[in-house]
Amino acid sequence: MTVSAFHGLLDPTLQGIHVPYQWSYATAAARLAATGFGTTDVGKIAIQTNDHTFWILIATTPTWTPVALGDASSLYNPGLYRRLAADVIPQNNSLTDHFLIPSGLSVEGTASNQDDSIAPWARWLSSGSIDAGGGCVSTQQIFRTQWGGELVFLSKVSSLTDVRFFVGTTAEDITQLAIHGLSAPLMSYAVFRYATDLDGTAFWRTVTDSGTGVPTVTVTTVPIAADTPNRLRIRFGNAGASIKFFIDDVFISEHTATLPAAGTLMRVVSHVKALIALQKSSSCSRIELYY
Repeated sequence: MTVSAFHGLLDPTLQGIHVPYQWSYATAAARLAATGFGTTDVGKIAIQTNDHTFWILIATTPTWTPVALGDASSLYNPGLYRRLAADVIPQNNSLTDHFLIPSGLSVEGTASNQDDSIAPWARWLSSGSIDAGGGCVSTQQIFRTQWGGELVFLSKVSSLTDVRFFVGTTAEDITQLAIHGLSAPLMSYAVFRYATDLDGTAFWRTVTDSGTGVPTVTVTTVPIAADTPNRLRIRFGNAGASIKFFIDDVFISEHTATLPAAGTLMRVVSHVKALIALQKSSSCSRIELYY
């Protein structure tokens, strides 16, 4: 029902208790796949129930724009949450620490500066050998998922051919323990992944494991492209009961099983591994942790 009237003129016994949205969708995929819109629908609102967000229809294709806070909102307010960060200063080839990684980063590959129109970048280029990598991981374990909050990366990879690319958090040093060489390593981690040999189609995967070697893997509908940055955000629920994944501030998936154990200390990682004897690289502009 479409309502255009002053609230005070509506009789709940006749018109019912109206809601502010025109449509209800369970997920982003359902909302984006919806059809049947006309020009008179433009400007009306939909609710997405899996993350309690609201969206305005701005074109009948359909095209939506978010209109309310919820799980698709911007980052936690730095004035209310502790913020730790590491970012690239323009014309530099490394991440400058702002209390995120006081013991520094463990890096693999040759570092260079690759600033562009989007952001300043540090790039790590692998040696050209099979199993060589390019990227970074925090030297020490710095937080627990049970603390809540969120972890944010601005990262990209140079190629989608013969690579394994991971961005997120792991309990162990991902470069030393060769997680890329195992399809299901016995480690606790929560990452965005694209692996040519494991995944095939060029869409992001979200992956979590508690160290069992039987991870939860969600195939997303968000494409990954070579040398194209994404803002990758991982939100940790209270007491470590759930982990939500966002790409470019859009909710993608939620994992509630095979999560890192609540008391596990975690690291941050953005790293690519070459599956053949060719140079591959990953780049990172910033890492932010809020809790």
